Amino acid sequence: MINEYEEAYRLLKKEVFSAGKSFMDAYDKIEYVISKSIKNVLICGMGGSGISANYIQVLNNSPDISVSINKEYTISRIPQDVLGIVISYSGNTEETIQMYNQLVSNGNKIIIITSGGKLSKLAITNGNNLFNLPRNLQPRAAFPHILGTLYGITRDLLDLTRIDEKIRNQIYSSSDFKNDRSILSILEKISKVLLIEFPFILTSSIISPVGLRFRCQLNENSKLPAINLDLPEFSHNAIVALDGSFREKHNFVLLPSSYQNDRTNIHFDFIRNLNGLNHEVIELNVSSESILEEILKLTWYTDFISIQIAKLQNIDPVAVPSIVQLKGILGKNY
Repeated sequence: MINEYEEAYRLLKKEVFSAGKSFMDAYDKIEYVISKSIKNVLICGMGGSGISANYIQVLNNSPDISVSINKEYTISRIPQDVLGIVISYSGNTEETIQMYNQLVSNGNKIIIITSGGKLSKLAITNGNNLFNLPRNLQPRAAFPHILGTLYGITRDLLDLTRIDEKIRNQIYSSSDFKNDRSILSILEKISKVLLIEFPFILTSSIISPVGLRFRCQLNENSKLPAINLDLPEFSHNAIVALDGSFREKHNFVLLPSSYQNDRTNIHFDFIRNLNGLNHEVIELNVSSESILEEILKLTWYTDFISIQIAKLQNIDPVAVPSIVQLKGILGKNY
């Protein structure tokens, strides 16, 4: 029997397998140089659009420029000498538009990343720098395009890892695993386990956005609840909950980094060796020559897992009925 959502799985996996190329294609289009008078970067965006901000925040190497993120209707504090980067794939996200309007009212320098919608029109009307994304993608599937664009825009300002020819080739090949049975078998095995048992995703804090992205992809593509937490922070609070009466069968999904603090390794070892709990430990490691390559590889792999779980359940990975329902209510009460 052919799965009725087979075409959706195929298209989403196609985006995953070309994600490295999509990232580099978006990056290569950027020629804009940001003024060095900028002292702060404020990135505004929601959901699959805004998560790229979390990646840039952990990759920021500048000792002088801070990156802050706003995922709300209003910005409680706008720093001085700030560059506002506003991201919405659709261009119609109401929270993002309100954040944009606040930055405009405050007279801030603004860059917009979108595929169209109201934000595109506002950017043209107000003379903002506008970076266009390819259209007709799922916002969460557009992530490589969004991150590549954002990386290119902030590369010099935030002293991000320089993408030389070697790293370029690594990124291109980072998502090209569609014919690699050794990788696919590992990811498919993890998919089967996560389908059955509740996942606690534990990520090294220096690559924390990967855990956040994985949790969001499980929520949206797989329609599964999940929790993502970071080590070593997890060890100072959430770990104590396991000393209580919680006995639901669950998984610890470990996403360590080759670049994490040596002391963080001890925290991961502690989780690996926990006894007396109704759990299984699953670990996903990648080989890489840069933290950028590591983060991207882990992102593509976990994206694939979320689609594979949807396929195992025979559910539509694209449909988001609860979000559609909420947007309808918000529209009526605008």
